[in-house]
Amino acid sequence: MATAQARQSPPAASHDYLRPAGNSLPPRKIMEEECSITYANPHPISQITRFFSFLVILTIYAALVLLCALAAPPFGYSPFHVIAAGTFLALPWAASEAIEILFLISTFRFSLQPEYFFLRRGAIDPKYHMIPYENIQDAQVSQHILGRLLGLATVVVSTPAGSEAVPDLPLPVAQKFREELLELSRLHKGMAE
Repeated sequence: MATAQARQSPPAASHDYLRPAGNSLPPRKIMEEECSITYANPHPISQITRFFSFLVILTIYAALVLLCALAAPPFGYSPFHVIAAGTFLALPWAASEAIEILFLISTFRFSLQPEYFFLRRGAIDPKYHMIPYENIQDAQVSQHILGRLLGLATVVVSTPAGSEAVPDLPLPVAQKFREELLELSRLHKGMAE
């Protein structure tokens, strides 16, 4: 009897983003309520780099539309109509990308639940990922050049179905998160056997 109880509930690790094992929320509850809880926000550098990428793409698109507008008169098109059509085509993408950039940090959530790793991202089209610890194959801490300068790292969680990333955490937090995620994965894999 005691061994059956030990297999059902893993010991709770002590860290900032894990709820106590007895307070596990059902998936629907997590999607509705837990998204208002901040566990650890990525650094705003994610927003800044995505904003500059957005500006570069928008500038290239605007330059192409202007070139088409200048080349349009010999083909019988009005430059105004070409610019209007180009703006009309780009407006939905630009608006949705701007909203995603503005709310990138405030809509990103992750936590270690008693049975799975929970990840939510996206403002317009939110994506929810609940990865059981048994499915986690590896977790790696990686840094890009700007992250090294700022002391930030990304934790990449690998599963048989693919990988998910928790971007731009402070390096000590990222290393601690990786260790605790792998420890929970080892515990759950040991209980499944």
